[in-house]
This record gives sequence, C-alpha cells and structure tokens, in this order.
Amino acid sequence: MITAVAIVKHDGIHLRKDFDPNHKDCTLPIILEYLAEGAANVVLRLVPFGAASKLKVTPPGLQHKLLRIRKDKPFLASVAAQYTHLTFTIAPLFPPENLVQHILVTIDVSLLTAINDELSTLRPDRPPRHVQDTITTAEPNALLVTDMSGLGTQIALEFKPKWLLPSPNAPAASKRCRTCALRAMRLAEGKFPPERAGSAFCPLALMGKDDKARLRAAEAILVANGCEWFLDGAGPFAAVLGREVAPVLKRLEELQRRLDTKGVMEVVEEPSVKLLLAMTLRDCAVFVRVQKSFLTDPVEVRLADLDTKMPHPDKVGKWRGTEERLIQGGWYENTEEVRVQEQVCVLACQELAD
Repeated sequence: MITAVAIVKHDGIHLRKDFDPNHKDCTLPIILEYLAEGAANVVLRLVPFGAASKLKVTPPGLQHKLLRIRKDKPFLASVAAQYTHLTFTIAPLFPPENLVQHILVTIDVSLLTAINDELSTLRPDRPPRHVQDTITTAEPNALLVTDMSGLGTQIALEFKPKWLLPSPNAPAASKRCRTCALRAMRLAEGKFPPERAGSAFCPLALMGKDDKARLRAAEAILVANGCEWFLDGAGPFAAVLGREVAPVLKRLEELQRRLDTKGVMEVVEEPSVKLLLAMTLRDCAVFVRVQKSFLTDPVEVRLADLDTKMPHPDKVGKWRGTEERLIQGGWYENTEEVRVQEQVCVLACQELAD
C-alpha cells in the first residue's frame, strides 16, 4: 500500500508522492494498492479520500478508477502515444458505454520510485514470469481506467474473446477456429494446464444460435473467474451473453473481418496499420458487470486492453510462426499427429451434428 496525493486542477489530474502546500486547496489524499500486472503494465487500485480534503468530495475523474502504469520495456509505446491511440483510433469504433474510460494523468518520479519499491517487496505475491519487471520512471504519465470490479450486489466477470472468426489463412476444411486450434496445440505441448480445460470455450459460441454451445461458454467463463458456485446461474448468464454481450462482440467481429482479409501469412515486410489494429482487437478483454442473480438490469459491458500493437519484427515473426505451426501441424483440420477428437470448437460440433 502506498500513500500519495492527487492534485486536481483545470489542466488535469496530477499524482504526487508528497503533499505540496502550494496546492492545498485542490489536493486530496489517495492510497494505491497493487492489483494485477501483465507483460506491459502494472495496475493499482486507487482509493481517494475526498472528504479528508478541502475539496470535501472526490471529483468524478477519481471515482472507481484504477491506475495503469507502463513497464520499463523498450518495445512498448509511450503512455501518451497509447492514450492518443485509444482516444482517436479505438474510441470512434465503439459506443462510449462499451469502452472503459481512459484519463491521462501526470505522475512524479518520487511516486514512480515508491511504486517500484512496493513491487520489490511484493515479489513473492507477483506472477513468477513478471517478478523481475519494474515500471518506467522515465515517463511522467499514467492512465486512470474504469474499475470494473463488482459493486454491492453485482458480480464482475472478465474474459478474452480472441479471434471471433476463423483465421484468413486457415484451410477451408478447418474443424477448429484459430482460438481452439491454438488451445489444442498448446495442450499437446504441455503449455496449456490441463486443469484449465474446464475454462476453455469456443469464442464462436458467444455469437451463434447454438444455445448449448453458449451455455458451455457461460459455464467456462464462470469457472475462469473463480465463480464455480454460480454455475446454477449459468443459464441466466448465457442469456445475458446472448442478449447484452453478443451485440458488442458482433461489432468486434465485424471490425476483425474488415481490417484483416489476408492474414499474417501475407505480410512481406512491415504489417499494415489495419492488420495491427485487427491484432489489437483480437487481444482485448471484455468486462461484464451484472447483478448476481443475472436476472435484473443493469448490465454493463465494456472492452479493455486495447493498446496498440507495435510493428516489431519479433512480434510479427511470432505471429507468422504460430500460424505456420497451426497450419502445417494439422491443428486447424484436427488432423494433428496424435489426434484427439475436438469436442469444444463450434466448427467441429457443427460437422458432427451434420
């Protein structure tokens, strides 16, 4: 836990480690708590104390927010560049109520250093693959994003829909979509923990008319979010997926289709801006906040993790390499060397039904 202050002025929000009496009339105390991290960012929960300041109330820009800070990695775009991408490229594509809000703030070096010190003490609790990561102290910006945690009688669920239509490079006779093919390959290679099999679902089920497939997807999302005790509510949640979430995913699918018609195997030198945007949309997260009964409104559906993909040669090479292995290994067609009958993918289930 880190104590700090937020200075709220007409030109924006400024986060500082220490109180500055020159700004006492527009300053409120805050607490930052480590929440999560990925390959590119560390996320902290921001707890404001507006009543303990001369402001008396917490400004809207600081209510129900998380603080997202870029890690110190050379291949990542700057926070300012990401904010520009999110504001001018992503925001026009979706209704505002279907996107987490992003607010660009300044943050001083003292606070960034304090956060790195906190990360060092938290190493036993951090993901092993990220335990050596630090945040950058060279950039004076961070992002406040909407906190999609459950509030009161609500439950919050997160999942990644990934590829919502088959890969443009997949064989015509494919029995697995891109997501299911990759899952099957990683499972065979020992890179997909068998215990996660219960949380595997086909993304194509989220928008189709197959109620049984959508119910399986609902159950898998509940399990992945540690909500096994809600499995009796999987039916109502599946209805929420079809009624409230599917329209958002349909827009996501439409954009994925339009932006990438040829696939990564057609990239000769640098990938196009459209392909990079398509890959961004294939890696976003969906947050659903709903009443625990799944039976009453409101239902909130927002997309997150929409950072721009950089045209780094290693990244593009990884995309091509994965696609080549899926094609040549027979993972799309379910003809892999040690064949296991596909049971999850909508494409395979449709063929079996026919």
